[in-house]
Amino acid sequence: MTGITNKGVDTEKKFCRITGFTQMRRGEPKGDAFYEDCDGNRHYVEIKKNTAAQVRAAKFIPLIVSDNDNESVWYVLSPMDQIVYAKNKKRGQHSESAFETCVIHKTYLKNFCVHEKHLRKAVIDCIEKSNTPENREMKALLQEHIVQQSKHFKDTAALIDIVLEKKEQ
Repeated sequence: MTGITNKGVDTEKKFCRITGFTQMRRGEPKGDAFYEDCDGNRHYVEIKKNTAAQVRAAKFIPLIVSDNDNESVWYVLSPMDQIVYAKNKKRGQHSESAFETCVIHKTYLKNFCVHEKHLRKAVIDCIEKSNTPENREMKALLQEHIVQQSKHFKDTAALIDIVLEKKEQ
């Protein structure tokens, strides 16, 4: 496999081999891998190879980043860690909203360093902490943000159609 969207496949496989998580099919919007708890609930994670680009904090799932300089080192960021970073950005990577997509710089990642022998526990702890009442409230806020962004886009597109129709007359 080649291309930017497939660069992380080996990293995803390695993560799943280390943690016992299940790798998702390519292109799945929920995440790159999941852990199924004892109640049968699936908990998704996003996995990146070496750089944390196109991070979607609004998905509200843990972000796992491999380290190319040290193969046994990973970075585990909770949804809240991503949101705190994104809220301080002036804009997103490919959009105005950093909650939708942003780049998290390596200097910030260094705060979340985990050795691979502790990776599974760190990620599961991260998942469990993400399910507190306060964090569920934050997730709801972000989901509403995405709904409002989508509504605003549709409203703007409708106004553009009106202007274009006037121009054609």
